[in-house]
Amino acid sequence: MIDYQDIHFLIPAREGSKGFPHKNRKLFDCTAQTLPKYLADRVYVTTDDHTIKQKAKEYNFHIVDRPPSLAGDSASLKPVLQHFVQSQGINGDSLIVLLFLTYPQRTWEDIEKIIKFFKANGKSSLICAEEVKEHPYLCFYDLEDHKG
Repeated sequence: MIDYQDIHFLIPAREGSKGFPHKNRKLFDCTAQTLPKYLADRVYVTTDDHTIKQKAKEYNFHIVDRPPSLAGDSASLKPVLQHFVQSQGINGDSLIVLLFLTYPQRTWEDIEKIIKFFKANGKSSLICAEEVKEHPYLCFYDLEDHKG
């Protein structure tokens, strides 16, 4: 059984998208519907998009207003995470599960499985991956001790 008291689910969903306009608006519900309703108070959405803010309210998720400096094409994820932690007063021992919207096939069972794996292996961070059929450019390689 997972104790969710020290776990925060963060959905990054900025407004802009060069390749697929309003991509995050279209994908938001897939991720939002994956999360159990009883954990809505553990879910945060960092966004600058008014439509996504409205959707997040409908799911009773917390909204973190993302400043324009963290919402552009060149914005890095690290400052977005730092802004989230600082603005919400997140404890340094808390676990943040980052849920990118570009994985609409992800299930709640997938999320639970990776949380259990993360906790069982005592890592400080974790990125999920799956085997690819064709070799993509600039990919990770498996290394010992679950590293890549």
